[in-house]
Amino acid sequence: MNKQAKPKAAEANVSTTTHANIYAALIAARAEFSAILKASKGHNYKYADLVEILNNVQEPLANHGLFVVNEHELVDGHVYLSTRIVHAPTEQSVGPSRFYLHEVGKLDDKQPYQKIGVGSTYGRRYNLNALLNLAAEDNDGAVRAREQQRREDAQRDAHQREAAQRRQAAVSDADRRAAHQAAQAPALDPQIVNTVLQTETVQDLAKLFDHKKMQAIIGDREGRTPAGKELLQHFTQHKSKLEAGGVFLTDADGSRSDLMPRPEALDWLQANVGHSVSRDAARTILIENAPMIERLTPEERTEIVGMAVSAHGDEIVADLFAAEAA
Repeated sequence: MNKQAKPKAAEANVSTTTHANIYAALIAARAEFSAILKASKGHNYKYADLVEILNNVQEPLANHGLFVVNEHELVDGHVYLSTRIVHAPTEQSVGPSRFYLHEVGKLDDKQPYQKIGVGSTYGRRYNLNALLNLAAEDNDGAVRAREQQRREDAQRDAHQREAAQRRQAAVSDADRRAAHQAAQAPALDPQIVNTVLQTETVQDLAKLFDHKKMQAIIGDREGRTPAGKELLQHFTQHKSKLEAGGVFLTDADGSRSDLMPRPEALDWLQANVGHSVSRDAARTILIENAPMIERLTPEERTEIVGMAVSAHGDEIVADLFAAEAA
C-alpha cells in the first residue's frame, strides 16, 4: 500500500474573496485548482486518491468561501453518501451528489465498518469529481510542465496588476500635486491676454513672446503652471490666425474688432463702406482701416474702394489717399 500524505490543513486566517453567488465563487475557485495527478496505483491502473484531490481543491475553495459537506442519507432502505458544496456567505449550495453504499440490514461482511469506511472514502472522491468536474492527469511530466507554466503565468499576471496599480497610484499622486499647485498658482492677468490678442503682426508677436515678463509666466515645460499653459495657448492660437491672414478692423465709433479671418474682414469692409452706412461713417472706416486696406491685393482693394465710390462718390477716395499718405 502506498504511503499517502496527509491533506493540507486549511489556514485559519485564509483571506476570503466575496462573490455574489455560489456559481461565481466556483468559477473563481476552479481557476486556482492545481493539476490533479494519478499518483496512486490500483490493479493495472493509476488513479488520484482522495488526499490528492483534497490537496488541490481545499484551499482554493476556502479562499472563495466554499466548503464541502458529506452526509450519510437513508433513502428507501438504502444508505448513500451525499456530498454538497456550500457557499458560506450566501448559504447557497450545489448538489447533492449521491454515492450508493449499501442496503440496510444486508451488509454481509466480516468487517462491515471497514467496508463502509472504504466505500465512504471512494464515494467522497467520486462525488467531488462529479460536483467540481475534476479530471486527473496521467502524464506526470506534461502535467508538471503545464502546472509550472500556469504558476508562471499567474505570477506574471499578478506582477503586471501590481505594476499597473503602482502606476495608477503614481498618476493619482501626480494629479493631486498638480491640482494643489494649480489651486495655489495665481490666475493669468486678463490685461496680459489682451496684450497678446491685440498684437497685429507675427513679428511683433514674436518680440512680445521673448519679453522677460512673458517668459517668466510661461516658464519651462517641466514646471509650467496653469497660467503659463494658458498664456502659451493664447500665443500659439493668435500666431496661427495671423499667419492665416487674420486682421483687426476699426468701426466708425472707434471700437476695435477681435482678430478676423481675412475673408470675414473683407465681407465686413464691403458691408460697412457701402449704401447701408452714411458717408461720414464710410469715410471714418476707410481712414481708420487704411493700413489694413493698403495690405490688400490690388483686386481686393479695388473691390472695397469701388463699393465706397459707388455709394458715396469720388471724393471719398481722396480722403482715403490722404490718410494713407499721412
